[in-house]
Amino acid sequence: EEGKMERTIQQITTESREEWLELRKGYIGGSDAGAVAGMNPYQGAYAVWLEKTGRAQGFEGNLRTEVGSYLEEFVAEEFERQTGKKVRRVNKTLVNMLYPWACADIDRRVVGEFAILECKTTNSFPVMKMFGRNEYPAQWYCQMTHYLAVTGADKAYLAVLIGGSEFRIFELERNEMEIDALMRIEERFWQHVQDDTPPEAMAQDAEAVSNYLTEQETRDDTPVDLTPETVLLQEYAETKAQADEYNRRLDELKARICVALGEYETGMAEGYRVTYKASSRNTFDVKAF
Repeated sequence: EEGKMERTIQQITTESREEWLELRKGYIGGSDAGAVAGMNPYQGAYAVWLEKTGRAQGFEGNLRTEVGSYLEEFVAEEFERQTGKKVRRVNKTLVNMLYPWACADIDRRVVGEFAILECKTTNSFPVMKMFGRNEYPAQWYCQMTHYLAVTGADKAYLAVLIGGSEFRIFELERNEMEIDALMRIEERFWQHVQDDTPPEAMAQDAEAVSNYLTEQETRDDTPVDLTPETVLLQEYAETKAQADEYNRRLDELKARICVALGEYETGMAEGYRVTYKASSRNTFDVKAF
C-alpha cells in the first residue's frame, strides 16, 4: 500500500517550518478544508482567501497547537496500543495531481492498510459533549475527507485525547460522493484565489475582515458607491431592527421573571430552572489611591 501511495501522488520535502509555511500558501490544506466549506465555526472561506492571496498572515500556531503537536506521538502510540495496528510518520507534504490546488500533511499512515491516522487533543467542552453523542467536529470530518482525496486512501482513523483523561477512536471510510462534493467546493474557492476575487464572507469571517481593514495603513475617506449592495444594506437594516426588538423583548421577559422570583434566588417549573444571584462589584478607586 505504501507503493500505491507513492505512485499516485507527489511527495514534497521542506527543510524548515518557514519553508513549509510558504509552501502551504500555494495550496488548500486539510486544516483549511472546513473553513472553505463553511463548516468551521471559527473561520470562513474569506479569511482563508485573505491568507492565500497574501493579504493576511496565516495562522502559525499558539500554545494550544504546540501542546497538540507535543502530544501527537503519545496519541499515535495509544492508538497502536488500543488497536494493535502499527503506524509510521510521513514527513512530507503530499500533492495529488487530480486536485492540484490541494495538499495533505497527514499525521501518520497505517502499516498494512491503505489508511491514514489523524491525531487530535482537545479540552473543549462543546467538543466533549459531541463525543458523548458519538460525534466529532465537522471541520475534522472535512479535514479527513480532504486527506482521503489527496492520498487516495481507503480509510481515515481519528484518534482523540480528550481532556487528558479519555481516549476515543473514530473511523471514516472513503466516500467518493463526499470527496467529490468537497473537491468541487475547494476548486471553486481556489478559482477565487487565482482570479484574486473574494468569495462571500461568512459569519465566521467577521474578525478576519475587521482585522484586515484595521491593518490597512491608508484608507480613502471618499464615500464609495454601494448601490450594487443595496439589497445587503436593506437586509442588514431590517435584521438589526429585528435584533433590537428581540433584545428589548428579552430584557422585558427577564425583568418579569425576576419580579416573579422576588426574594428567592431559584425558581422551578416543569422543564425549567431559573437562578438569579445579585452581585456587588468592588471597583478600584484610582483617585483615592
